[in-house]
Amino acid sequence: MAADVEGWSFCGSRLWDANLTWYADTPQFPRCFERTVLAWVPCVFLWVLAPVETHFIIRSHDRDVPWSWVNVSKLAGSLVLLMLQLIDFFHALYQWMVGEPVYGVHFVTPAFLFVSLFLQFSLVIVERKRGFQSSGYLFLFWVLAVACFLPEFLSHIYAGPHQEGEGVSFGTFMVFYPLTVLMLVFNCFGDAPPRYVHYPQSQKSCPETGASFLSKLTFSWMDSLIWKGYKQPLENSDLWDLSYENSSSTIVANWNKNWKKVSAKSYR
Repeated sequence: MAADVEGWSFCGSRLWDANLTWYADTPQFPRCFERTVLAWVPCVFLWVLAPVETHFIIRSHDRDVPWSWVNVSKLAGSLVLLMLQLIDFFHALYQWMVGEPVYGVHFVTPAFLFVSLFLQFSLVIVERKRGFQSSGYLFLFWVLAVACFLPEFLSHIYAGPHQEGEGVSFGTFMVFYPLTVLMLVFNCFGDAPPRYVHYPQSQKSCPETGASFLSKLTFSWMDSLIWKGYKQPLENSDLWDLSYENSSSTIVANWNKNWKKVSAKSYR
C-alpha cells in the first residue's frame, strides 16, 4: 500500500500493477515502473562502476586515439540524446508553470538521464585521449539501456501518439530509443589504434589488442585466422606476434616485481 501511495504522488500512477503486467492479453509494465526503475537501472550501473573505469583510465599509458567515424558518431549521438532530455525536462517545467498536472518523475528522470549521459559523453572524450579503443563498461551500459527502455518503447507504440499530456514525450522517445540502439551498434566496433603506445610495435601485431569488447567476448577477432586455417593448413608465418601483455618480457617483469615483495615479507 505504501508503495502504491508513493507511486501515485511521484508518478501519478501506481508503481506496480499485477493486473496490467501478469493478467492482461498484452502484458505491459506500469508507466511509473518504466519511467523510474527501468529508466534508472542503466544510470545506476554507470555511476556505481564509474570509479572502477576511472581507475583503468588513470593507469592507461597509451595516448591519443585519432578521430574516426566511431568516436565521432558516439559523441554526435550522445549530444542528440542530451538534447532530448533537456526537451523533456523543460517541457515538464512549462506544463508546471501553466498549471497542468506534472509529477516528480517528469523532472527527476530526464535530469538523471541527462547527468548520466553527460558522464558517458565525458568518458568517451577522456578515453579517446587516454588511448582506449573500446570500453566494455560503456558497451554494457548501452546493452542495459536498450533492454530497459524497450518496454517503454513498446508501450508508446501500443498507445500511439495521441496520449493525453504525453505528445511531446512520445515524440522525443520515438527518437531516443532508436538512437540508443544505434549507440549500442557504435559501441560494437573498436576505435583506431592510439598514436602513442607504451610498448614496441610489431610487424604482425595481434588483432586482439585493438578489438572491441564484443569482439573479445565472442572471439570474432580470430575469424580471419580460423577461416584461413579452414581453407589451408596454417604455418608459422600465418600466426601473429604475441601481444605485449602476454609477452615473456612483460610477464617475467611482473613476476619478479611481485616475487620480490613476497620474498621480502618471508625473510622478515
